[in-house]
Amino acid sequence: MENQQPVSGQKRAPRGSSSAKVDDKGRLKLTSEVLKFLDGKKHFFLTTMDGKSARLYPIEMWDVNEALLQAKAKAGDWKAEAILNRAIFYGKDEELDDSGRIHLKIEMRKDFGFEGQDLVLLCKPGGRIDIMSERTLREENARLLELAKHELGAVMTDLL
Repeated sequence: MENQQPVSGQKRAPRGSSSAKVDDKGRLKLTSEVLKFLDGKKHFFLTTMDGKSARLYPIEMWDVNEALLQAKAKAGDWKAEAILNRAIFYGKDEELDDSGRIHLKIEMRKDFGFEGQDLVLLCKPGGRIDIMSERTLREENARLLELAKHELGAVMTDLL
């Protein structure tokens, strides 16, 4: 995965995905590409939005998301409240250890099928890392492609 600098100066997410496993103590070892992308950040909020995959947010990014969800929930948006409740239930402040590992809550490991499975790490703009099983990634990709099937032709013609 090559890590190029975009024009804005913000570190670009590595292209592609990385594989990882959870050890017997519930720790996920991040790859060297992911650690390079995180650029020395140590404090994170680990949570979920969909109940199938995890999201590792730099704490500053999560603070912005949390404030947005809280404001929407306070204004009566039940969807924002549901997302926030799920994020709080599964969520936990985490610190990257000196070996580049992050601890996954047992509820997350069990409910998302992370134990004993190959996991996929996807780096997203801004520093978020998505974590999911290979099976979940394949199922989600198939679902999205089915939804977008009629529009794929237009997308493909725009590519070089």
